[in-house]
Amino acid sequence: MRGLERAGTAAALMVVMLAGCGGGDDDPSASASGAETSATAVPTEDTSTDAATGDFCAEVEDIRSQLENLDGLPDMTDPAEAVQTIEESVDALRSVDPPAEIAEDWATVTDAFQSVVTGLRDLDVSDPEAVAQQLEDLVDQMEAQSAAIDEAGTNIDQYLSEECGITFD
Repeated sequence: MRGLERAGTAAALMVVMLAGCGGGDDDPSASASGAETSATAVPTEDTSTDAATGDFCAEVEDIRSQLENLDGLPDMTDPAEAVQTIEESVDALRSVDPPAEIAEDWATVTDAFQSVVTGLRDLDVSDPEAVAQQLEDLVDQMEAQSAAIDEAGTNIDQYLSEECGITFD
């Protein structure tokens, strides 16, 4: 059972990361209810002649709305379904073509998300000890990348706020 609890923790981390894209709070416990994190679109005038930026903003807004509509955290009693739910969110993020200004940051964040999905998908839930070790390795991998992910997330948040009028609360 400990393995499923750790899987739930990893999934919660994933949802928090998806919902916040870096958020800015360095205390990981501060977002324990990350699925409840709300995002607010702030209306802005669309005076930009750059259609690509408008398309990007619209895609991110759609994804933000989908994440807001998730009914809490994925159900970790069915790990395959939980991973599929998370993977669909990651696929949506990876399908977005970000503007050049944040393309590298976007890749950093989406690559980290994909690593989590891959790690969760590869869990051998039939062996709780193996699950615990796999999750510990996954958490260690994420912690090793946390500074880069946080910086990229902050850059993305700033871009979304300034160029799209999208903020994450």
